[in-house]
Amino acid sequence: MIVMPLSALPVDFLFVCLKFRKQHVKLLDDLISNPWNMERIKDYETLRGWYLDALELCGEGVTELFLHPALPVGDERTEWTKRVYEYELLKSGDLLQKAEDLGLKIVSWKTYFQNES
Repeated sequence: MIVMPLSALPVDFLFVCLKFRKQHVKLLDDLISNPWNMERIKDYETLRGWYLDALELCGEGVTELFLHPALPVGDERTEWTKRVYEYELLKSGDLLQKAEDLGLKIVSWKTYFQNES
């Protein structure tokens, strides 16, 4: 997992975020997406484990889990395979079960933006 300290962010980015917050624009508190390529992802279980571990790092606030699910296109193992693994992970129900086990609340974007914060 890549973690960037607040001090490493560009000042103009922080300024924009603070300005949006003052105007009550809803922003994410965190975004989780696996940065690995298929050289590092040995198999489905490797990617599955990464995402399940990542859920344990969710802090308070709104965290978006960003995946690129896709159906297979051929039998060859390519960078597209990562998308297929993510599709299989979403279908498995493992992420939802892990979130429930951790007491995380899953909300849709629609629900998030309709609720006042």
